[in-house]
Amino acid sequence: MHRALIAACRILPKWMPYSLMALVSVGYIFSGASQRRSIYRYFRRRHGNGRLKAAWNLYRDYVCFGMAVLDRFMLYAGKRFRIDLEGYGHYAALNDSADGFMIFSSHCGNFEMAGYKLTSEGKKFHVVAYGGEAPNVIRNRQRVLSRHNIRQILTSDDLSHLFEINNALAGGDIVSMAADRSLGSRKTLEVPVLDSLAALPAGPFKVAAARSVPVLAVFVNKTGYSRYKVKVLPISDGSLKATELAHAYAGSLSDTARKYPCQWFNFYPFWNDDKDTGK
Repeated sequence: MHRALIAACRILPKWMPYSLMALVSVGYIFSGASQRRSIYRYFRRRHGNGRLKAAWNLYRDYVCFGMAVLDRFMLYAGKRFRIDLEGYGHYAALNDSADGFMIFSSHCGNFEMAGYKLTSEGKKFHVVAYGGEAPNVIRNRQRVLSRHNIRQILTSDDLSHLFEINNALAGGDIVSMAADRSLGSRKTLEVPVLDSLAALPAGPFKVAAARSVPVLAVFVNKTGYSRYKVKVLPISDGSLKATELAHAYAGSLSDTARKYPCQWFNFYPFWNDDKDTGK
């Protein structure tokens, strides 16, 4: 299926898969009650939407997510996008140093698109990715990323990826990790995101604090039909503790979600109060 999708994206103009996704998104909304409820509450509680506006934005969020997925396959197929950079100097300065540093990404937007702009010739760039994806997806992503000196560190149940992360940072390389999704981990840090407490994974923040490495937050959001914006924000020079790092990152994540509310792709009860039975 993935190979067929890549072949279709290679041939078809972008508007055709996008149009199909706008229709298919309706089915996805009604097929996942838990995911639908989480996103609906996100618009009601975090953005103060009324019922009708929240329902409309729920649909828009699903469509935006579908487009983000399609854009990845379009990249694999050779389609081009315009990617604007803001704050690149922060990345360039750390890239020119001898020390390793970390990039915290999120699921508010389409971070994978940053891999085609934030590149490095002097350092190895390591992206920590979910190891349970389909092999074709992993292979296609690595095929494209390898052109830019980027490799994947795949998460595994035996936690061997933690050794790879530490070795990369010790060697002066770049490590990129998503810092907004705990996925059921017991090791979390509770911080306010959009003015309400949420549990973020402790791992990225503890790794950065333990090694005293600088940290950048990078957000990648779709701003047009074939256009993305990559925003680079410095959140630590290596002196912050794990909890301080989590708060700094949460503030940047909140600002991004306010600016691009329909690009929130955490389809699960993200906030602590999502577990109640209210609106």
